[in-house]
Amino acid sequence: MNGLIIELTKEELREQIAQVFDQKFREVVLKAPESQYLNYREVCKLTKLSRCTVYKYVKDGKLNVCKVGTKRLFKLSDVTKFIENKAYK
Repeated sequence: MNGLIIELTKEELREQIAQVFDQKFREVVLKAPESQYLNYREVCKLTKLSRCTVYKYVKDGKLNVCKVGTKRLFKLSDVTKFIENKAYK
């Protein structure tokens, strides 16, 4: 087995995970900066939450959704605030 074992404290592991999440989040958000709205699928992918859970947060008022035409979409800024506040943890 060719592997590398690294010992990390719980806090160091949390920090590493937070850095990777932040990097991936920025990649997704900056990929399409002109897009101001996200659909349910994109929000689920970004937050790693199921569609049912996202619906629950919308129903509970923790995540705002707006109607654009016939679609229900999320403002990118609202989703960003939701993630930063870790309202779903």
